[in-house]
Amino acid sequence: MIFFIFIWGSIIYKFFGNQNVYDENLIKVKSVKNYKHNYFIVKDTFELKLIARDPFGSSKHIVRSEVIKKHTPQSNIKKINSVTKKNTIWPNIVYHGFVKNERNLTRLILLNVNNRLYRKREKDNIDELILLKAYNDSLIVTINNERKTIMKLKK
Repeated sequence: MIFFIFIWGSIIYKFFGNQNVYDENLIKVKSVKNYKHNYFIVKDTFELKLIARDPFGSSKHIVRSEVIKKHTPQSNIKKINSVTKKNTIWPNIVYHGFVKNERNLTRLILLNVNNRLYRKREKDNIDELILLKAYNDSLIVTINNERKTIMKLKK
């Protein structure tokens, strides 16, 4: 019994008792407070030159010549009256969003025009109103070649 206690005691001592052993191969490093590095940065300068040709090679070199304006007498020029724009009256439009089906490429747009609910596809007409393109947050419409973007109704 004493023999077993001696063996187990030596094993426990070797396992837990040798924690303060220092390795002789370790070198202590002292920090130097007044350390100065021995390298320096060399600044390099260069000049970029303007390239006269197309760098992508998609078009040939174009030589531009000066345009000579000919003097035309004022009496030969006829003045054209400018076309006055019509003041179009836009209806009350509220955009609610769109629904897209996997089989159909055009979107089904949900909107109110003058408090009437419509379900129309892109490029469809509602009276004079043409629905051009529907996005997640807006709708592009035209009346008499005047384009307007309607924002989606915020909930």
